[in-house]
Amino acid sequence: MRDLKNKYFQEFNVVVACEVIEHLKNPYKVLRDLFKLIKDDGFLIFSMPYKNCGVPLEEWKDHETIWDYENTVERMKTVGFKVISFYCGNAAYGLNIMGVAYK
Repeated sequence: MRDLKNKYFQEFNVVVACEVIEHLKNPYKVLRDLFKLIKDDGFLIFSMPYKNCGVPLEEWKDHETIWDYENTVERMKTVGFKVISFYCGNAAYGLNIMGVAYK
């Protein structure tokens, strides 16, 4: 992520991370890097499967982290984001988290 910022010499108003973060072993590192890429007063739009989506956890073999409302808000807050919108809705495979975090 830092290489992207150095390469493009800019920050972004909005970054979208859909169905990505749950696959990463260290979501805090990636969230911190995304925070650096976003301008002050910018937004991160994110989505990931919800912990209680109806799919058994043993089927989430490629997911490194599990997300729910509480740990999503806490993880975002830890790196400096404020979650301003949070929605848990239906997706093709069950419930999904969709949200917006503000820098």
